Amino acid sequence: MEDKNDIRETRLQKERELLKKLEPTNYTLDFPDCSRSLEIVTEVQTFPVKFFIHLPERYPFQSPKVSLSVSDKLTSLTEFYDDENILEHVLGESWIPVINLSSVIEKLVHYAHHSYKARGKSLLAEIFSMYWKWSIIIVVLLALLVRVAMIAQPHSGYDNHPKYGDYEAQRHWMEITTNLSPDKWYKDSAENDLEYWGLDYPPLTAWHSWFLGSVSSMIEPESMVLGESRGYLTSSHKLFMRLSVILGDLFAFIPAVFMFFKMYYRYLSGGIKYSAIILIFLSPPLLLIDNGHFQYNSIMLGFSLWAVVLVYYDYLGLSAVVLALALNFKQMALYYVLPFGCIWMAKAWKRARHQSMRFQPNIRWGIMAAEIILTLSNIIGCGIITTIIIWIPWIGSISDITQVISRIFPLQRGIFEDKVATFWCVSSIFIKYKELFPTNLLAMLSALLTLAASLPFLVLLFKRKPINLSFLHALSGVSLSFFLFSYHVHEKTILIPLLPFSLLSVIDTPELFRFYVLLGTFSMYPLMIKDGLRFAYFCLSMVFYIMAGDVIKTLNYFQDRKGHNLTLWYIGIILIHLMEFIEPPQQYPYLFDTIIAAYSFLGFLYIWIFTLKSHYQIKGDSDPRYHLENRLRKKAKMS
Repeated sequence: MEDKNDIRETRLQKERELLKKLEPTNYTLDFPDCSRSLEIVTEVQTFPVKFFIHLPERYPFQSPKVSLSVSDKLTSLTEFYDDENILEHVLGESWIPVINLSSVIEKLVHYAHHSYKARGKSLLAEIFSMYWKWSIIIVVLLALLVRVAMIAQPHSGYDNHPKYGDYEAQRHWMEITTNLSPDKWYKDSAENDLEYWGLDYPPLTAWHSWFLGSVSSMIEPESMVLGESRGYLTSSHKLFMRLSVILGDLFAFIPAVFMFFKMYYRYLSGGIKYSAIILIFLSPPLLLIDNGHFQYNSIMLGFSLWAVVLVYYDYLGLSAVVLALALNFKQMALYYVLPFGCIWMAKAWKRARHQSMRFQPNIRWGIMAAEIILTLSNIIGCGIITTIIIWIPWIGSISDITQVISRIFPLQRGIFEDKVATFWCVSSIFIKYKELFPTNLLAMLSALLTLAASLPFLVLLFKRKPINLSFLHALSGVSLSFFLFSYHVHEKTILIPLLPFSLLSVIDTPELFRFYVLLGTFSMYPLMIKDGLRFAYFCLSMVFYIMAGDVIKTLNYFQDRKGHNLTLWYIGIILIHLMEFIEPPQQYPYLFDTIIAAYSFLGFLYIWIFTLKSHYQIKGDSDPRYHLENRLRKKAKMS
């Protein structure tokens, strides 16, 4: 024990002598002879930043305690909740005894000069910084306010007799599910004409419709009368329908986004974090489709995001349960399945390797294999059991299961409908696929092309660290590959790849985040015309463009970067909008819609290439705790 005490005292004395010899130019140091506490003061843009370092008795075998005092005129992208995080963040690694005080001081000062800037560059960030205790409430209220404002807007198929649109489809599913037994929900009959908005989503959507229909029949019974309520629309029932979408946001989507940011961007300053969150909530595509056109996509997206959060926390079985809920709510959640399968395998491998280290080398591989099989069996079993519970009314009959699946995956509808920004629709200008190839062959070709486009992201998911950052890239790239190349894609499906890319890029590449969101909105413009949502389209797009610009300016200011110049892309969107005032030739009545689809496809392809390049270039510590810190320190060259 005495030897260790001597080592510690000798080390401290040498450190003290070394610090006395230093001649700092950009900071002052106060380290009294009989003290274990240091004070370092530096100035950033004439404002003081103070670091207080306390050396514990067991130093250097125990890490120093660092606290921070910053002028209220300065702000940073990072924010700490306890003193230990400061040192860990600045060093980029856990404390080890070979690190000396002079290098710690140098990095702390370097960090201060590259991380702190004068306030006043972002209105949103300043508001959330000033009222940080109320930030969550402000964000939620603002998100709800915009959604409530959408209640009065037109919806899909408004006053469009006899089939109306998606609004009537959702109401009709409530009517069917509350009046018929579950085994009849997907079957064609006199009571359930599948040609009139027959159910074509998985059973969890049907159960959701049953629940809402039960509530609706209590509040307004005439809205759910079987066969007699087609096209039913009153102001009170429309309010009920609109509020049901907002409640879906509150139940699934909004909490999932908050939880993701708390986990993934845990050291991000509150002002920037809540500014980014409000941009996610005010994303025009989701607002226009769910709260305008009328659908419940936010529930599926919320379930999917909860699955991502659970994977990050290593609750793999629970993540499978929640992903199964997403898949059974909307089949488009299949866009996420391949990356989830890969990260489950990667985490099962990591867990098995850790467990096997306790055993002798000659049996280690056998233990690893058994552990991997058990982990994957648990994950798959959780997903299957969840699905079986949801499918109980249909699992007793093969014909019933087949009928439900045929409704969920309608190959007979063709490889695309309308003008959508996919490879098949855009290239059909030159190659008439529907005339040249049978449906089954087109389905196979689209599956192969989708897998080929997804494969690079799946390979990189295993090869690039940190795996959590790699996983988000894979979700973005694979889901976009499905949108661009898979079979029978709707324009609304852009919401699926847009979510993971938004979460990935809102901080790292905010210019591309804004462009992707607005391009996705633009790609749906023909649908907005059809639904009478032009006014909402332009208002939401302009508000989003301005608010995102405020955040972009702040992030670029802090990280001393110019960002991506996407002016030409925006000019192209404006010019195409102006073409709406030009009458198309009679032989090309859908020229305007086709140009929008082709231009949007090129933009999405640009995003796909960027995502792949960004995924390939990932280099970081294998410990996922440090990947955000490494990116934020990159400009300061402290990695």
